[in-house]
Amino acid sequence: MGIGNVITVVLAMIGVVVLALTGPGGQRLPWWTLVIPAAAATGGLSPIALGLLVGAPPRAN
Repeated sequence: MGIGNVITVVLAMIGVVVLALTGPGGQRLPWWTLVIPAAAATGGLSPIALGLLVGAPPRAN
């Protein structure tokens, strides 16, 4: 469970960076400063999104 929390925090930080770069100050930066964090966040969230579509297997109690 700990690694999942770390991944969630990292993806949240990437999201904050992406939001900061899309503001007025971020529009003067090169394109790659936005594309690289966005691509990293997309790559990190893809397995989660696919898992939600397929459904998680039931847990054994």
